[in-house]
Parts: sequence; C-alpha cells; structure tokens
Amino acid sequence: MTLGLIIGILVCEDTAIPWITLLTALSLLIIALAYLHFKNHIKHKTLISLIMLLLMVAMGITVTKLRTPEDNKQHYVHLLDSKNQTKKKVLLQIRTVLKSTAYNQRFYAKILQLDTTRVSGKVLLNIRKDSLKKTIEVGDIVLMYSRLIPILKPKNPHDYNYKTYLKRKGIFHQIKSNTETLKIYKTSKKSVLGESFKLNKKIENKIDSLQLKPTSIAFLKAFYLGNRNEIPEDITSDYKNAGVLHILALSGLHVGILLLFFKLLLRPLLWIKKGEQIRSISIICLLWIFALITGLSPSIVRAVSMFSLFVIAEMLNRQTNSINTLFISAFIILIINPMQCFDVGFQLSYLAVLGIIIVKPKLDRIWTSKFKFIEFFNATLKVSLAAQIGILPLLLYYFHQFPGVFLLANIVVLPLLIVLLYLGALVVLLAMMGGYISMLKLSFEAVLNQMNRYVNWVATHEFLIFKNIPFDQWMLWGLYGLIFLCLRFFSNRNYKNIIFMLSAMAVFHMYCLQKLNLNPKKEFTVFHQIKKTVLGFRNSSNFQLHQVDTIKPYFLENYTSREGLLGVNFKPLEKFYSIGDKNLLLVDTLGIYKLKKTQVDWVLLTNSPKIHLEDLIEVLRPKLILADGSNYRSFIERWRKTCLKYEIKFHDTASKGAFVFQVRP
Repeated sequence: MTLGLIIGILVCEDTAIPWITLLTALSLLIIALAYLHFKNHIKHKTLISLIMLLLMVAMGITVTKLRTPEDNKQHYVHLLDSKNQTKKKVLLQIRTVLKSTAYNQRFYAKILQLDTTRVSGKVLLNIRKDSLKKTIEVGDIVLMYSRLIPILKPKNPHDYNYKTYLKRKGIFHQIKSNTETLKIYKTSKKSVLGESFKLNKKIENKIDSLQLKPTSIAFLKAFYLGNRNEIPEDITSDYKNAGVLHILALSGLHVGILLLFFKLLLRPLLWIKKGEQIRSISIICLLWIFALITGLSPSIVRAVSMFSLFVIAEMLNRQTNSINTLFISAFIILIINPMQCFDVGFQLSYLAVLGIIIVKPKLDRIWTSKFKFIEFFNATLKVSLAAQIGILPLLLYYFHQFPGVFLLANIVVLPLLIVLLYLGALVVLLAMMGGYISMLKLSFEAVLNQMNRYVNWVATHEFLIFKNIPFDQWMLWGLYGLIFLCLRFFSNRNYKNIIFMLSAMAVFHMYCLQKLNLNPKKEFTVFHQIKKTVLGFRNSSNFQLHQVDTIKPYFLENYTSREGLLGVNFKPLEKFYSIGDKNLLLVDTLGIYKLKKTQVDWVLLTNSPKIHLEDLIEVLRPKLILADGSNYRSFIERWRKTCLKYEIKFHDTASKGAFVFQVRP
C-alpha cells in the first residue's frame, strides 16, 4: 500500500493528470475491487493485489493534487497579475521561525488576506533586521504593503534547487520588507504551534541561564530544542567528516534513545494491574510532549509517530511485523502530507530503520558474544552498519561523500550520546524545577568534551573520507537493487541468486566506468557568479575553469560531482575563444572589441564595460550577446533593450541562469 502511494506521489510530481481522468480511474478500480471481493474470487489474488496497488497509486495522485494551488480556488496565486509589479496589502500569520541570515530574519507565514480578499497559501517572509523593532513569534499577525516575489530557479547547473524545495512545502513566493509600515499584532487566540513555540523559548531561556560553556549550551539546545545553529562550524565539520552528523540533528535516533529511557523510568508501573497499558500510554504522552518542546519539527513528528505505532503494537500484544508497522507509519504521514516523500530527512530516517530491521538480524547470525559488555559494543556496531547499508545510496546521491571511518566513530559516539541525552535531560528538568545540578553539569560537560575530542581525532583521518563521489539517479536505483540481491543471496545461497548478484555487480560496474571515463560529452558553460566571470570547458571527464583567480566558486563541488568530472584545471581568462564552430569575444571594462578580419559569433560582456552597444553590433554583427553576473543590473537592462531593437539574441545569466552550449564533435 505504501509503495503504491509513493509511486502515485512521484507520478503526480512530474505529470499533470486531469481530475476527470483520475476520478474515472478511481471509480473503475473501486468497482473492480468490490466485484472481486463479493464474488470471493480467491483464485485471483494476483489480480486483487494489482488492483489494490493501482488504487493506492491513484490515491497518491489524489492527495498530491489536493495540495496544488491550481486545485484550490482560494489560493492567493489566483489573485496575482502576470507581472505582479504592484504592491498589495498583505495580512500574514507566522507559522515557523527560521534561521536568520546576516541581514534578514526569516519566517514561513500563512497568508490570511490579500488586499480585501481572504485567501490561503504560504510564503517565505524576509524582514530586515534593522527594521524589526519587536520580537516576532509563532502565531503573530503581520500587516504590510509589499510585492509577492516569485522564488527563482537555480542559476547554475546542479545548484541546490531552493525553488523546488519551497514548492514542496507549498511556498511559491517570498516577501521582502524593511519598511516602517510593518505592523505586528499579538493574537490572544491560542494554537498548538504557538504554545509549542512559547514552551520551546521558555526552555531555551532556562538553558541560556545555566552557567555552562557556550559549546555545552549549544549541544543542549541541539539535543532538546532541535536548534543546532549555535554549534561552532569547526565542530559541525568534524562530525560531518566522521560520519556522525546525525548526532547533532534531532531525529529518530534521539527519540529511540528517549523511548528506552522512558521504558526504564516507568518500569515500576508493570507491577500494578494493567500496568503495561498505563506505561505504554504514558510513554506515548511523554514522546509527544517532547515533540511539543522541540517545536513540532517535521523530523521529530515523523519519529514520534513511528515509535508511537511500535508502542501501540506492543501494548496490544500484536505479533506484528516490524516492517509492516514501519510502512503503516509512513503511509499515515504521506496521506497527511504527501510532500514529505521528497524530504531527505524522511527518506534517510525510514531507510535507516528499514536497514536495521532487515540487515541487523542477518548480522546477528554472523557474530555475537556471550559477554554482555562486549555484546553491547557488538550491537552498536551492527546497528550502525545496518543503518549505513540502508542509507548508503542516498548519502552518495545527495551528499557525494562517504566517511570510511563511520564505524570507528559510531562505536564510541553512540554510547556517549546515550549518556549525554540522559544527563542532559536531568540537567534541564532539574533546572526547570530549581533543583541542585552542579555535579550533573560538570558530568555533562566532561562527557561532551571527550566525545568532541574523539570525533575530532576520527575526522583527522582524511584519507578515509571519500568526497566528491560522482553518483547519479541511475546509480542510486542500481545500488539499491544490488543491495537487495546481495541480501537475497545471503538469505538463500543458491546458484540462481549468486548469478543474479554477480550479473548486477557487473552491470553496475560497467555503468560507473562509462559514466566516469567513457562519456564523450563536450560542453561550454558561462556560469553565473556575482562580480566575477567564470567559464567552463568540458571535454569528456576533463574540465577547465577559466577565471581571473584560482578561488573555487561556490557551485564547483556540486557541479563536478554530479557531472562525474575527474578533476579541475584552472586557467586565466582569454580575450578570444574558438568553441566548436563558434567564435567568442570577451569585452571587459576596457571596452576593446574591434578585431581585424575575424568573424565574431558571440560576445560576452563582463565587468560592466562602458561601451555603446549599438556601435559594437554595427562593427561585429554578432548572433548572440551574453552578459554574466559581473555586470551592473542597470547596464544589463539597457543592453537587453538594445538587443531587442536590433533583433539579436540576448542571454543574461542573472535572469536566465548559466549559458550552456553543447559542442559538436
């Protein structure tokens, strides 16, 4: 069922399906299923399973379409004009407080009213810090006059697509404000999110008042409030390189440890009548209180929902399959919010748990110890390895990095994390109640210091940290298929399974070689970089970057790993290039463009040259004029009008993104 729902969500993401087609398909599938059920066609189990799968696919498409603005007549996008140049009166309610940038405080906000019309929908709100005189909290009402600005696409190939990320959260526009007309109203109406935010802030203030080192305070906020913004960058980098960055982000790991703590704490309830049910209900309540404290972040709501189902199944004494319980929790979450399917945290958390459920029992059969102390570390290793197997393809696909030292890190860090979570919980709880916590604070800081030192030591083994690994979507599916076939072989070692496994390995290996070494792609790119000209020349797996210095642009790491490039050579910029059958001339701030007896097909304007573009066009007669991010915006607008007048193609990387040209061999 869950797999069918996921397929439907993925289909709806890429394909526009009319409602009439969808409703017709749903009706036919329901009728067919009802017919087979009442006729009791036991022989047609395969057909019934297929119809159920198609029904779940249709349901996935339905729940996804219901969240699109096109199917919501009250959505604010229906009131915007095509150019959206006019300012509108906007009434907002703050839903989420985001991490601030250097210049702006950022929020997710729900639009309540646009001019005089009540509407629905969400926006990204940016408020200049120097114009914000009041503290904005979740639930506050904000009134302003502003223009709704569309979220822009990424400028360069393989840039992080923030537009798609926000679209999947139901956000299509942003509002920027630094005006004094901004008005903030405190609402007396209580909401779950608002109360959760206030509780979160109260605990944050209490943690700030503790006489602890800044790093210790930052870790307490990360562990119990989901706020890791204050953890120093060097420590975050160490945890990332050691393969234990998930320690710093509230996730299912932390909830699972707290679940064990609550079970141990409430164990005496088992001694009374119906103690099992009372303990289970108490644990579920405590887990959701923890979710409220953390601000009901999606990752924690996800984890608490999953573990709540496991607790309920245990309370009802159901001999249920753990995989079924896992998929049921995913099904419920995706029905409520189908866009969670695209959330990297959702994918990593569920695949990590799935890996533990499937792989760990197989590892238990390989090695165990009779000594409990040794078996504790054995279990830590096996859980870490099983989870890593479950998420390895995703890690390579999203982050293009694999820490070869993750087992070395996890065998020590996970036990220390358990101790830190229990000590930290006691520190925060006793501090809220005004208890004596001096010894607990010293213990917490001592354990934390040892953990940070160990992680730093592990992270120094850079030769075991593999970065910039080329890995595309086909490799992602191929590696998961290979993992499945390997697990199938180790479960049932026969000739057929070993042939399938070895064949899959060979195909995967050949595709990787073709991707890395045999790709004949030749390409020229004018990248978008503010205040700088950056040109890229690709020939198969070799890549040259032409710019005025050797400082790596922000986009280079993603670009090279996604494209499967083996290395980058930096070259200085030249005035003239021959690119296939095209000739390119760079015109910089010197404004020199007159050449003798040389045909110029393209002109790249850089560093805002003070030239008369009409004269350049008359002299060179180019077919295309390019302007990169090194130019002033006012110059670009003037050049655009001139090109329009002379009917010459004009490409501006600031509005159209990077210019990419496939060079014919």
